Amino acid sequence: MPTLDFRKSFIETVTKLNQEMVILLSNKNDEFSNINKNLHAFIHKRIDSLLILIQHDCLWDADIILRPIAEASVKINFIACGNESNRILDGFG
Repeated sequence: MPTLDFRKSFIETVTKLNQEMVILLSNKNDEFSNINKNLHAFIHKRIDSLLILIQHDCLWDADIILRPIAEASVKINFIACGNESNRILDGFG
């Protein structure tokens, strides 16, 4: 995939995910939602850095930034996939 197509696809995907996360978390104020909001903010800041690196063709450096994004995404999914009683027992509810 050419770099310009990759950039466009990446930006479209990130924008869509961002919009969906905002919708999911906007009206909630429980501990679970607050943790997810913080992880989402962390991911968003790293994505900003990632976009700058990609724009300057620093793909190796951008690849390094992908790891904390992936780790935070896995944390969000791990917490989200648990049921309400598990979240309370684990301290996330």
